[in-house]
Amino acid sequence: MSYPITTLLSDIATVTHGTTVNKIPGLYGIINRAARAVLLDVDPKETQRIVQLSQVFNDVFDYPAPADLKGDREIDLRPQAGRSPWDVFTQSYAKDFDANKLLGVVNKLYTQWNTGVKTLRIEAPTLTAPVTITDTGSTAGWSVGGGATSLTLDQTNNVAGGGALTFNLSAGQSSGYVENSTLTPIDLSNHENVSTLFGWFNMPTGSSISSVDVRFGTDSSNYWHYTATATQQNTTFQNGENLLQFPWESATKVGSPSSTISYVRVTYNYNSTLQTGVKFCNLTSNLGYIFELQYYSKYLFRDPSTNVFQETITDQTDNTKIINLDTESYNLLFNKVAFFVCQALQGADASYDADYWQTEYNNALARYKAQNPSEALKKTELYYKLPRKGYGKYYGNMFRP
Repeated sequence: MSYPITTLLSDIATVTHGTTVNKIPGLYGIINRAARAVLLDVDPKETQRIVQLSQVFNDVFDYPAPADLKGDREIDLRPQAGRSPWDVFTQSYAKDFDANKLLGVVNKLYTQWNTGVKTLRIEAPTLTAPVTITDTGSTAGWSVGGGATSLTLDQTNNVAGGGALTFNLSAGQSSGYVENSTLTPIDLSNHENVSTLFGWFNMPTGSSISSVDVRFGTDSSNYWHYTATATQQNTTFQNGENLLQFPWESATKVGSPSSTISYVRVTYNYNSTLQTGVKFCNLTSNLGYIFELQYYSKYLFRDPSTNVFQETITDQTDNTKIINLDTESYNLLFNKVAFFVCQALQGADASYDADYWQTEYNNALARYKAQNPSEALKKTELYYKLPRKGYGKYYGNMFRP
């Protein structure tokens, strides 16, 4: 059964000893406070949602999180179709996820906070591996132009691939590029207009770079190109390494390029200030897969017309909004609102009422959690056994909850 706010108001009016709801100070704030308290105590099954994520890729780890994701209460992450028994994700801790990514065949998930922004970290090693267009392991065939000068190879401080093409961007110029028209041809006919290209771009001063344009195709007259103005996570360029993506479907076609790629040009557009030690490395083409995320929402209300979830209610204009709780769990919110209301009214029976409603809430909470345990993924962490003699010492890692 769906309960609108009007039902909650009517129920509260019956337990306030004759006080009308319009006399309760800050009633809608009390309801919001009670909603937060309930969600802190329990994962109501009625707040589960399933949303489609952007494409998930092998060897790409950071993705946007739904705005209403409750903490790290993910239930399931799965391919939209064609799921296999090994398409099961475990949730891990930050250090374990980052230190061990790319080292195994375990699907992992981590919910990350960074400066107030929540994102998902996903490792999906069983997805199709990316195809390397150039691993930038040599300067052979590469040349610089525009404001780019002093091309060298850094095989020590490269993030991926065989090395990082390193160059400077001269003062007084607005763009500089590295280019190679003699790459070993790579047949990407199965990737054309489907895959996304990824590359690592080191920016000594990220705020000085306005965009990065990548051309890829047959030669300097026949190619596709796409300009990235943000990182793969849709954040501004940062100082140091930036992973950028270039979706083939959205790229502009120039001339008549072949999907057998042998030409690449990477152009940095910047603010004309000197940039030293700019780097580019490891351009790949990656087939993505649409995934669905099932999770608990932190939004306890929704609009009955649009079905859009919302976190709070404001005033009587929200009285028709629906509470995302059904028969089994509605009393959790009712009891918690009643508890806060009796505190706000401060009547003669306030102490007795507070004890009564808190007891009612605790009993209802215990029953609900017993009958509807949370389905949220529990975190696991990688532990290490002591080394063993012989070759067996190399297989000492194991997962434990």
